[in-house]
Amino acid sequence: MVLFVKVVVSSCSVSRVKCNLSHLVPPNLILDLPGRGYSSTPDPDKIPQDSAFFNVIILIVIASSMLSWTGRSSFCIIGYSLGGGIAVNFASFFSNLVSSVVLLAPSGLIRPYHFDWHSKLLYSKHLLPESILEYLVYRRLNHANDFRPDRSAQAVEAELPVADAIYLGTKDEPTFDIAGVVDWQIQNHQGFIKSSISSIRHAPIIQQQESWKRMYKTMNKESEESSSIARSTPRDSIMIICGETDPVIVPNELKEDVAQTIGGLDKLTFKIIDGGHDFPIAGSGAVVNLILDFWGHGTRGNEYE
Repeated sequence: MVLFVKVVVSSCSVSRVKCNLSHLVPPNLILDLPGRGYSSTPDPDKIPQDSAFFNVIILIVIASSMLSWTGRSSFCIIGYSLGGGIAVNFASFFSNLVSSVVLLAPSGLIRPYHFDWHSKLLYSKHLLPESILEYLVYRRLNHANDFRPDRSAQAVEAELPVADAIYLGTKDEPTFDIAGVVDWQIQNHQGFIKSSISSIRHAPIIQQQESWKRMYKTMNKESEESSSIARSTPRDSIMIICGETDPVIVPNELKEDVAQTIGGLDKLTFKIIDGGHDFPIAGSGAVVNLILDFWGHGTRGNEYE
């Protein structure tokens, strides 16, 4: 079983990957984070959207499912961008539930020099009234402003298209317009702006070295114990995929930072593929093949392009 945790916009960001994987690895479940899509949210001013909040949400989702998601190594968790940071933190505490972790351009280790004063101001607390901050974030999400967000904010806003982007559907998935999805949420979801602000303030986007260390240690321990019980050769339980031209999660920087944080890249699969930060949408076929190969299912050629 596979649980997808995605970024700020909506589940459309990983729906192609989910749709293609579901043919071979059912069942799959996409978690719409609170305040996004059709998911409601508690007031982010009272309950910040931090790692503990997202861990509780994931536990509620898997516990309330009609299917059994609990038990040892019950499911794989796939996280994209902000969802990658959330997945790392969850797996670091609940590795006994997770069979493997797949991270697509994950947040969590963004270097401090990528920050600029615009985002420090926009997502700060107490420097400006919340109503003004919400209006400025509203303008940013609508592309009404002309400054470029730094990478800390881009880790949450990364799916927002530079120009109108329409992704043609398949027989199993409708065509969707990402800008249209964002606009719909801005106009119709009262919790969307507040949730976006709270996530950038509190979610696991930066300085998550301890979570990565804990995740790496506990996931590999679980993998070794499971292999010992099954009398099989241990497989890597963590895979990271990055886009070669991603300006948000820079592949070479992330690779260096992961190696420095966990002490090398042993027992971890790191792949760099063509594309920018939207590679799970634009290049879903390549992503699906890498994941299938990582799980030992083999690739399916161009079937899922």
